[in-house]
Amino acid sequence: MRTFKFNREIMALMANRYGVHVIINRDYFIEAGMHPDDFVDRSFSIKADRTIIIGIYNNPEKELISFFHELAHILYPDYNERETWREGIKIAERNQLIFDADTLKWAIEQCDSYKPPNSKK
Repeated sequence: MRTFKFNREIMALMANRYGVHVIINRDYFIEAGMHPDDFVDRSFSIKADRTIIIGIYNNPEKELISFFHELAHILYPDYNERETWREGIKIAERNQLIFDADTLKWAIEQCDSYKPPNSKK
């Protein structure tokens, strides 16, 4: 498995390559008024600013696959959740990064659990 430091280097390299800004800062979430549970194992993207905000992860592979998912949201703004997970993984693979089976299973679970804002599902 990749080390935490190595993940940050990959994210910085990919952010530079694709012209996005990455924020990895717990204080960002707190200052935005979010509850700590809202940013554990979650990341966000701001398409207009081409910014990815990385949440707090105990698993470095989950952190990295989430980064690529958010990158896909920025690169493919019209894609839905399932498509951005798939494209994020493809971007990682094109950059010689392969995720383990547990991480891919977790990504599928994230995708399947997604509910659009204002959804009653």
